[in-house]
Amino acid sequence: MTRRCNCPGVFECIYNGSGVIIGKKHFLLVENAARHLIVAGLFLYLGALYFVDTNRQNTIFYLSVALPGLLLLGTSKDVLSVGFKEVRFVFVFLLYLVASSLWSGMGIANFFVALKYSFYLACLMLSIHLFVSRTPAGEQAMTRFFVLIGFLASLVYLFFAFRSAFSGANPLVGRYSLNDLSGWGENNPITSAVFFGLPVLAAWWRYPDEKLASRIGLLFLMVACMGVMFLTKSRGPFLSLAITLLFVTVYRRNWSDIVLWAVYGIVGLGFVLALDLHSVIADRVSAPDYRMEIWSQALGLISERLLWGYGYGSVVALSFGAGDLATHSHSSILEVLRVGGIAGGALFLAMVFLAVRKCLSGNAGAKFFLFWLIYGVMCLSTNGRLLLSRPSVEWVAFWIPLFFMLIASGNSREPGRRDGAFST
Repeated sequence: MTRRCNCPGVFECIYNGSGVIIGKKHFLLVENAARHLIVAGLFLYLGALYFVDTNRQNTIFYLSVALPGLLLLGTSKDVLSVGFKEVRFVFVFLLYLVASSLWSGMGIANFFVALKYSFYLACLMLSIHLFVSRTPAGEQAMTRFFVLIGFLASLVYLFFAFRSAFSGANPLVGRYSLNDLSGWGENNPITSAVFFGLPVLAAWWRYPDEKLASRIGLLFLMVACMGVMFLTKSRGPFLSLAITLLFVTVYRRNWSDIVLWAVYGIVGLGFVLALDLHSVIADRVSAPDYRMEIWSQALGLISERLLWGYGYGSVVALSFGAGDLATHSHSSILEVLRVGGIAGGALFLAMVFLAVRKCLSGNAGAKFFLFWLIYGVMCLSTNGRLLLSRPSVEWVAFWIPLFFMLIASGNSREPGRRDGAFST
């Protein structure tokens, strides 16, 4: 049996049969601690991308973001305040993918798996909302974070590369993931390159606003991170990064970007000549790429169930090369169409369109996240899986920049930046 005391406001207490007092004040203390933990957990997860494998990345997310997210479910309605229509479409898209598991023919278990992953994404959005709502310069904080983590991580992995070179191996010839270089970290070369493209994008974004000493440091950082990307021999992330930086140049119309292109053109040519990388680059460019075979078969499957798709959890086996099989379309966009059909594709496009429109018409401090999203979508278009998944590269390349873009666009505290017709 319980009874209440007459304490006012947050000090209202509940007495249980054992005489223990449970007050609202204590619940608020726990909730406040969860708010701090979930924001710290977001950065812990992002930092872990560069130093531990996927399984450990997931564990860090579950413990530091999803777990405190359970305590904050009552505050999740606050996320809607940054843009009801745009956020609503995110959840409509996710719920459609969850519902599609019912016609996948793979049992009810997939329904609960999809629901679980949707909950994880809701916790991710909540952590980003709490960070942006208490940070007056979220864009600057995120770019600074990626610059620092990229600087540290690139030094670590280049150290291992140089050490292997001194032991007789030639790291310039092989194709390496972060795990191949060091014995720990991401074990997929393409994903490794995607991760190290982000510090380059962040450093390029910050470059025009920095003083001379910081600019020199950013130049070395970008060279180091692109060096790690080169060791992965991953073509897609390199091309996606180059196109994204070109978009940044066109958008900003700043002479600093022209200088960066000139500097890295000269530096790149210098490395090619000094290290005799002609044959390495030519071999990688001419290496077989079976994506066209995979995409052709995926489009054939999509045409067979055009309207509603095969449903979440449906199994696919796409043959390529000499009898090899792919278990996904190697394109997140094609996977959305295969799983959700035209209906799922329409919801996806509506979700992205509303988010981009909000970003372009909203706070100028969210523009970096738009270019992060462009980079990520291009990477996922050539090697991504379904977007509704456990924490993965799809989160880093799509969901995280999308959520930042949505929330930072509606944050009145986010300062803008100065852009002009080839300003300096």
